[in-house]
Amino acid sequence: GLEINANQLSVKLRDGLDIPPTDFYLHLVQAMDGQPDSGEIHANKIELLKFSRLMDYMPLRGGLREKLAELAPQGEISALRAKWQGLGEQSSYEIRANFDDMSLRRSGSIPGFSGLSGSVNGNNNGGTVSLSSRMLTLDMPDYLVEPLAFDTLTMQAGWRMNNIGLEVTLNNAFLANADLAGTLSGSYQFRSGSRGQLDLSVHLPRLAVRQSARYIPHVVLGSTAHDWLGKALRDGQSDEFRLRLQGDLDNF
Repeated sequence: GLEINANQLSVKLRDGLDIPPTDFYLHLVQAMDGQPDSGEIHANKIELLKFSRLMDYMPLRGGLREKLAELAPQGEISALRAKWQGLGEQSSYEIRANFDDMSLRRSGSIPGFSGLSGSVNGNNNGGTVSLSSRMLTLDMPDYLVEPLAFDTLTMQAGWRMNNIGLEVTLNNAFLANADLAGTLSGSYQFRSGSRGQLDLSVHLPRLAVRQSARYIPHVVLGSTAHDWLGKALRDGQSDEFRLRLQGDLDNF
């Protein structure tokens, strides 16, 4: 494998991109005898664009270099501690980090975003995320009909694996843009072979009614009802919108 351990590491790349001094540890183990690739990284500060360019000079396998190029990560990560084993559904990971103004290009089932700031602490069994973002964009075609932009998004969220699958919880979420402003809370339970189970409460003291369908995930309504909603709501404003959705979405 490959191991780098350095205090106040600085790098000058041939293409002119310089990596400023940082404490840095990287350990990569390539697959052998049917075992998956694994790795571990510690850093007090990383500029993702420059770090990705540095990976072009590393002896990586397992599609990692190609995946980084496809995702095109940008932004800054600090107080990073992470390790992983494998890529895909059978992978395992642990991560703790702060991040600022992060962006990621959409790739397959991995959503795209920009302007994301906050912190994360968890692993493939569970964890927490705290967000405090300005000028955030989301590109999630598996869930939303089009990319969305928010002037402000703050949120406390978590995830855990239970005997059914992945459960995501949402607390104290506040979002605002030209179309709406308000709060959300609840949970979503992923279920294999179904649309999952949702418990969601929404309070919007400001809402442009004709834009409602843009913000409702496919998984909630299905394509027929979603298309109808987008065409039927022509105009209007709401100053006290409340919604509660609870139950199995296959039976919506």
